[in-house]
Amino acid sequence: ITVLICLAAVFSGPAFSQDAYYDYAAHEKIPVVTENFRNNMKQWWVGDNAEAYARVGGGVYDLEWKKDGVNWWSYNSFDFDTRRDYEIEAYVRLVKGGDGNFFGVYFNQKADAGKESAFVVTQDNQSLIYEDQRGRDRRFVKEAGWQTALIRVNKFDFNKFTIRRAGNRFYYFLNEEPVAVEDIREQPSTRIGFILWSAIRVQAKDLTVSYLEKSYPSPAARKEPPADVKGAVTGRPDKFAFVVGNSDYSELGFLRNPANDARDVAEALKRTGYAVDLLVDAGLGEMEDRLIAFARKLSTNPDSLGVFYYAGHGVQSAGVNYLIPSRSDIRSESFLKTKALPVDSVLDELSSSGNKFNLVILDACRDNPFSWSRGGSRGLQVVGNQPPGTTIAFATSAGSTAQDGTGRNGVYTEELLKYIERRDIDISEVLRLTSRAVVEKTRSAQVPAIYSQYFESLRIDNSR
Repeated sequence: ITVLICLAAVFSGPAFSQDAYYDYAAHEKIPVVTENFRNNMKQWWVGDNAEAYARVGGGVYDLEWKKDGVNWWSYNSFDFDTRRDYEIEAYVRLVKGGDGNFFGVYFNQKADAGKESAFVVTQDNQSLIYEDQRGRDRRFVKEAGWQTALIRVNKFDFNKFTIRRAGNRFYYFLNEEPVAVEDIREQPSTRIGFILWSAIRVQAKDLTVSYLEKSYPSPAARKEPPADVKGAVTGRPDKFAFVVGNSDYSELGFLRNPANDARDVAEALKRTGYAVDLLVDAGLGEMEDRLIAFARKLSTNPDSLGVFYYAGHGVQSAGVNYLIPSRSDIRSESFLKTKALPVDSVLDELSSSGNKFNLVILDACRDNPFSWSRGGSRGLQVVGNQPPGTTIAFATSAGSTAQDGTGRNGVYTEELLKYIERRDIDISEVLRLTSRAVVEKTRSAQVPAIYSQYFESLRIDNSR
């Protein structure tokens, strides 16, 4: 088995995103495998014995390996053509286990030769490769520490693993940041799954495989990044977005639209040239980690434009607005400070970036879902200390609640999607047209609000 554990050392150049490698847009990805783990139609291994435990349901594949000092994996064979360019994406998080225990995505390079591969991480940020070919013992061949600040494991929250085949190379990304690149030596197989090492429990969700359909120059003309990836990105990116949609609230119930809203907004922004970080059904730690990484990206270019979009539950308490993470267990209002993400923290991170302009869109003004909520805590409140260079758009006015909608999207986001890609009008006009459409559609039952501390004309593509 060849196991790749975050070879960050080979990426010593400037930070850049997953899209930097050939920059695939959403319409250039054709999903061929989609596994959401809401049931076990694909017949993953499930059971409970002295060595392992596994179950599928509720959107996750729950796996526990009970033995110390050895690895175990669960995989499936899927129907797709590995001769084409393709991408494997999956989310995995540690539930319990030692910091040195690794976990990640298993994908088979050539089963009949006894050679297999996995892309894994450890909680203590150590990285190594070991291999096992044709039954030989594992052999450690490389050890390296983390070298890139933006590459890090979300401890006890989901980590996004991406394995992208483009041309004759595999590119590996952790949480959409580059980790390693290697030449493809043998034709990959279609086995994909998850690997665990030494008494560890993990959860996996949202496994997808997509064909990549971008048209390229000939292989000889294609510009490949060098092995250390220095200079792989030219120019300075000037449009970044962090998009979050939380629909899965466990005991609070499932919101129909936010996950769809976030995905659709993310795709629209990608088509407009944004480097987008999309989170769906995220926990608090994951939201915080990715927010910090988002702010760091904005800080790399003082002329950059940032968009933060959130759809899901949001509440206010004592004049403070909070965005509620997925699967939250908030037993009392007093715990909001430690178990939810304050909007003020979002604004503080964006303000610290020192970039030109940030747009914050909050489609989070639904009814307070908690049994302890007081009558005066409906919706969100006006931000009291809005930083300069920001515009905040609320899906509805202060103290009111927004409608979820009867179709794929919520009422506000459905209208926003009609205008957000327009490059012939400035951002303030995009928000104004969206708000007017919402008012008309709901017959004034929902009235969006816009608060701006930016007074220049600026379009969504960062042009004037």
